[in-house]
Amino acid sequence: MTPPTMERELAAHRLLQQYAAAVDARDPEGVAALFAPGGTLAVRDFALTGSEIADFYRSRLTFPTLHFVTGITVAERTDGRLDVACGFFAIEMP
Repeated sequence: MTPPTMERELAAHRLLQQYAAAVDARDPEGVAALFAPGGTLAVRDFALTGSEIADFYRSRLTFPTLHFVTGITVAERTDGRLDVACGFFAIEMP
């Protein structure tokens, strides 16, 4: 894998911030809309695609949170796709 262009890396960072904002807004459809068709959300020991993403968050977004995105890595595959990984630090809001 190679480093992506600055524009593509910035787009990945923005997407992660949009993801955190949608989770904090408790918007499962908004979270799912951030994924390309066939896109995968990998969560520790399982992966979700398509409508599974909204279903997963619909059952979990039940209390207010504030997410911080940390440790972002972005690498470009030889086929042009990006591998993006990060961590999230979440605070439960009163």
